Amino acid sequence: MKYYLKKFIKENYKNKTDGYLFILWAVFKNLGKDRKLHDSIKRELQNIDLETFDFLRKKEKALRILQKLEISSRVGKKKLEYSTIKSIQIKNFKGFGSLNDRDNGVYIELDEKKNIFFGPNGAGKTSFCEAFEYYLTGDIKEAKRRGIKVKDYISREGKNGQISIKFVNPELNNVKISDDDKQFFQKCFIEKNRIQEFALFGSKDTGVKDKDVIATLLGLNDLDNFISSFAKSTSFDFYKNNIEKQIELLNAENKSNKEMKTAYESDIENIYKRISNYFGKNDEINLERIEEKISEYSSKVDSINKEIERLSNVNLPKIDRTKIKNDVLILKRKLEKYNILQSNLVEQIINLNLDDFYNSLLKLKEISNDRCPACDTDLRNVKVNPYEKASSEIKKLEGLKKEKESFNKFEEEISEYWYNWSVELIKTYQECLKRFDELNFEQLNHAVDELRNVLEENKNVKGKVKLVFQFMEYLDGNTEIIFEFYKRYIGIKRKIQSYEGKIIELKNSVNEIKSHLEELQKAKTQIETIKSGLKEINNRLNSYNENLDLLKRKKQAEDNYNKFVKDVSNSYNIFYKDLINFRNKIEQEQIENIDHAVLSYYQAINRSDDPSEFVTEIKFILKDGNYRINFRTADSSLERDVHACLSEGHLRALGLSIMLAVAEKNNVPFLIFDDVVNAIDSEHRANIIEMIFNNKFLKKTQMIITTHDRLFWERFCNTYQRVSAKQRNGRFEISHILSYKNKGTIIKQHNISFEDKIIKALENYDIRQALVYCRIWFETLATEYCTDNNKQITGVFSKRTPSNLLKPTLESIYDVLEKEFPDEYFIQVIKKDLINWRGQNQEHHAFDETNYNFVHSKTSDEVSAIFEAVRDFADFINTDEQLKHIEESIKNYEQIHNNETNKLMNQSFVQNAPKAEVLKAVNLKEESERKLNYYKERKDKITEKIRN
Repeated sequence: MKYYLKKFIKENYKNKTDGYLFILWAVFKNLGKDRKLHDSIKRELQNIDLETFDFLRKKEKALRILQKLEISSRVGKKKLEYSTIKSIQIKNFKGFGSLNDRDNGVYIELDEKKNIFFGPNGAGKTSFCEAFEYYLTGDIKEAKRRGIKVKDYISREGKNGQISIKFVNPELNNVKISDDDKQFFQKCFIEKNRIQEFALFGSKDTGVKDKDVIATLLGLNDLDNFISSFAKSTSFDFYKNNIEKQIELLNAENKSNKEMKTAYESDIENIYKRISNYFGKNDEINLERIEEKISEYSSKVDSINKEIERLSNVNLPKIDRTKIKNDVLILKRKLEKYNILQSNLVEQIINLNLDDFYNSLLKLKEISNDRCPACDTDLRNVKVNPYEKASSEIKKLEGLKKEKESFNKFEEEISEYWYNWSVELIKTYQECLKRFDELNFEQLNHAVDELRNVLEENKNVKGKVKLVFQFMEYLDGNTEIIFEFYKRYIGIKRKIQSYEGKIIELKNSVNEIKSHLEELQKAKTQIETIKSGLKEINNRLNSYNENLDLLKRKKQAEDNYNKFVKDVSNSYNIFYKDLINFRNKIEQEQIENIDHAVLSYYQAINRSDDPSEFVTEIKFILKDGNYRINFRTADSSLERDVHACLSEGHLRALGLSIMLAVAEKNNVPFLIFDDVVNAIDSEHRANIIEMIFNNKFLKKTQMIITTHDRLFWERFCNTYQRVSAKQRNGRFEISHILSYKNKGTIIKQHNISFEDKIIKALENYDIRQALVYCRIWFETLATEYCTDNNKQITGVFSKRTPSNLLKPTLESIYDVLEKEFPDEYFIQVIKKDLINWRGQNQEHHAFDETNYNFVHSKTSDEVSAIFEAVRDFADFINTDEQLKHIEESIKNYEQIHNNETNKLMNQSFVQNAPKAEVLKAVNLKEESERKLNYYKERKDKITEKIRN
């Protein structure tokens, strides 16, 4: 579509308004993005930013692009001459695959005149034609018709397709196909789908929309769809009128800002008055002075809080005088008790120390002896046993031992009590000195230091009561120093207690300063807030003139935009009319002066129509911006619409006729038929073959035809063979078969000959097949002879056969041939077996099953006689052509025979080649040998006939 859009722009951008150019720009930008391009124009118009939209710059850029388009066209360049296609190679494209990376795909060398490709459904015929279409036009219409991306449509197993086309003109092989070339090559494609859409034009059942009737056939669907994406008339009511309101709002806002500024300034003055009592009479109050005062008050608060903290932390370790006295008293009592216990224990010990004695007796008791240790008297004769006497005395000493143990324990108790009490006392004294220097006594310090040293040296104070006595003596001798210390301690404690009142006083002072500070901070916050608002208002007031000027400029831009919208709205109608005219111009260029050619093609395809339905005139009528087609018949002068009156079959024939006429007008070098004949009714296909080989344009044009109609394929090949033989310059390798294998579509060259088919059928005793092809071959030869020699033949009407399907009867053909060749035996042989012709359906060339048995009554020899008669008839009416064909066949088969013979004589080939290849060579040798004998016999027979 871009091709036509660029062409339309090039033809319509000059001397146009900005609104018209904007439409072109918006359409070009959104092509392919939106289905409704008039909505795209609206959206682009709505989204214009008036402040940044530089239409002049965009217009200049668009003009540069258009100038490049002008330069890139082929005007002024050497015009290349299009030629026929020499060959095509296809790899990894749709149905065409490849064996491996080294395989370059399917390669086909094409005949310069006619090429036909036969294959069943699914064989790859459409893929084959679309390979040409993609290479030559850069697009595939069927992909668009189905709504599939071309890349996805042609993909095969995710591989990139490769297509290579070589032209007979070598200059074309090295030139990139331009957009103009692609448009030209589109006229070379005759597709059954386009013919079908033309025939079903306007049908609601099929979904073919009632658009321009010519666009479908001429491949202008994209252009037609492009025009359909625009509404005939549309509203561009996007006018903007909001800048005037913005100016009014700006003036009202400016007035409000002035009033607010006065109110803010008044509020600030009131705040200054409210806090004036915190400043001197002559102080100038402003935000800076307020911040200074806040800083001053904050410093005072910090200073007082530090003093409060200092006073709050002043304290003394607790010294309980009563407790100390009680502790000293306890120690003294313990010492007194200690003295008493010690005196008693000493006195007893002085009297007797029985410890050793006691221990000795215990040991003595352990000795076993029957005699007295003192006098060595038998213990039985002693009054008192000395051992028993010693044990009773020892028991008396046990109490003394226990008393001594209690004394030692009490001594340890006194020492430990005094030690712990002394440590705590020293600790308390040190804490006092650390906090208050007034408690420092040199004598007391000396005594404490000595006591500390004593304690450190005697950490194990067990049994050292003497230290306690010494300490108590010190206390008794230094009561005045201790009293003085305590006196000072009490004085300091009273002083500390007096701090509480001062702390309360300081706290009250702090609270008062804080209240002033809060008031000042509140005033500061309020002033800052007001000044911030005042600053914003001042900025608005200062920018008022600038904003007003900007809005005035925007107002001018808005006015320009509204003017531009009006221009776009007015230009759209002109643009739409130009589009319609452009399409009509494109169509007119293609259909102009083709009426006669269309009629000629249509009459050739439908030459068997009843005279009453014979179309005598075809006209293209432009109505309401779209082309319609009218026709007249021989029996009526009334013009009628083809889509209202013609049958679907006739519409297909008309569609084909128009496409062929356009191709003829453009003198295309080749035509590609994608299964086209299958879109045409079977009764018209024979006429199409005749037209292809007799029409002045078609017979000189290279044709690439695909079909799945076997009869059409066979007739086409045999007709080409005869025509080429007449022209004495023909090749016969025009026929190919497509078949789909596991690696994709393959194409094999395969010539079709009725003669060869009959021979093969007879070799396999297929009487039925042989008779069918004898009938087809004879009918083709006879009809062609009558046509070439302007012989008049008749047909038979019946209730079962519509008049437009009238066929010439074989009886009328025989009548002509008997008059032309009264003495030739082959006519009598053929006519003698007329019953067999009646046993076949003439239209479909098949057997009538009610007469099935009579076919099997024929022998191979009888059918062979019929075949020979038909062959002699062909040789007789086309002697020179047949002889040339035979000589060409002998030459070809001799070459095949020699090639295969040389292969089989090569022992390396026979021993190393696959068995299938060797067997293939054997079969080809035998087949070529058989063919050589057959054609040599025919040559001898024809040569003898010529001599006679």
